[in-house]
Amino acid sequence: EDSPTPGKQDKFASQYLPHLRFQITSEDGFSVEADSMDVAWKAVMDGVQEARVGCRLEQFPFNRVSGARVLGVLHDAVLFLLEQLQGASLCQKHSFRFHQHEVPEEELPINPSGCARAEVYVR
Repeated sequence: EDSPTPGKQDKFASQYLPHLRFQITSEDGFSVEADSMDVAWKAVMDGVQEARVGCRLEQFPFNRVSGARVLGVLHDAVLFLLEQLQGASLCQKHSFRFHQHEVPEEELPINPSGCARAEVYVR
């Protein structure tokens, strides 16, 4: 009857998996917490726009601002340092630009006699 849609099932299941939470807090009491840095910064930008409207100031054009840009993750120097962090090689979806991690080679099968030189040579 009331079965959740596949998108909602994935979101519900993924909320229990390990993931990042972004929290932005200011000294004046504003606080936002979100699963995405874009959602968190959108809340901050919306708050700024509301405050500017309340003071009858013109609004800022935030159309080119993204959470990744505000956090500096798109800056080459920051990305260079992030790719060196411990465990960075476990990020499967990230395409590394500065620190290419080696793909682990497949293990060779164990030789029954323990050493290839001890095997009988067969033509």
